[in-house]
Amino acid sequence: MATITPATAANESAVAATDTPADTTVLWQQITERYDCAQQIAAANMMDTKTEVLSDGDMQFVIRVAARLRDKPKAPSTGARKEFCNPFLPYEQALWVANLGDSHVLLLNKFNIVPWHCLVVTAEFHRQEEDLDAGDLAATWRVMQSMPHGGLAFYNCGPASGASQPHKHLQIVPLPLDDSHREGAGSSSSSGIRRPPIWPAVLEAAAGAQAGQPVELRNIPFAAFAATLDPPQPAEEAATGQYLLHVYQQLLDQCRAFVSARTGQESVSPSDGSLSYNLVLTSEFMLLVPRRAEAVGPVSCNSVAFAGSIFVKSREEQQYVEQQGPLHILTAVGFDW
Repeated sequence: MATITPATAANESAVAATDTPADTTVLWQQITERYDCAQQIAAANMMDTKTEVLSDGDMQFVIRVAARLRDKPKAPSTGARKEFCNPFLPYEQALWVANLGDSHVLLLNKFNIVPWHCLVVTAEFHRQEEDLDAGDLAATWRVMQSMPHGGLAFYNCGPASGASQPHKHLQIVPLPLDDSHREGAGSSSSSGIRRPPIWPAVLEAAAGAQAGQPVELRNIPFAAFAATLDPPQPAEEAATGQYLLHVYQQLLDQCRAFVSARTGQESVSPSDGSLSYNLVLTSEFMLLVPRRAEAVGPVSCNSVAFAGSIFVKSREEQQYVEQQGPLHILTAVGFDW
């Protein structure tokens, strides 16, 4: 198997100092410093966006609009297939933040729409269609906990999930999801909503359920399964990873059973394209949403849309979201109950 190359010899001293930092505060400092450096040398590029809030039902969706692309005409399709080049093997050195043990590496997202958008990537090549394991979840949890207001992690799995790279990776963005997190690098002065917009629906559906117990979110129109979280304390990485894996496997079992019943297929799997889903993870809950389409109309969706933040790249897409409503769009790309 191919393995991600560690930092170059010129950076060996930096690796020794920052490889798998034990202190989450140190890890957050590494993220912000590497991000600033990557932006300055144009190794990473943040798209110019603005946020708007759009109410639908009981949810307040954060609509992120790519201002510079809003009226840009679409390039004509040539029909030519592009040869895939894995951006993680090897990765760009300027995007490297830290090695998370031997099995994962923390990188910056090269094309980001929010600051400090990170990727937890497997060091060896694994397919994005694979189930998550305890190591994936433990490494991701560690990065989430380093963020001042917590992080929102997500995993796009399957052909209809919005996944863009076949190399296994989870993505993490800092909370809150609006622009207030830009104040002071996520300092305590931020005034934004630290929980994603989907949180009230999860809390209501999970009322009376024990932490870690899967519930159906029948209070929203699209099919979704969630569980609130109470990881073991003190938070040992291995134990946390096993705890999160147990919750994930239960939610995935429910997701598989639901899709099997709706499609009439006895067995469904991302590996053959018969199952797609989005995972959302915060320190308070885990959410799985089955998918049947990657886009509706001009709007494509990945996991963050189900957390309550939709990204649009044109005026056409923005108007479509406003006219149709976010809940209608999410139900169209997912499943209704």
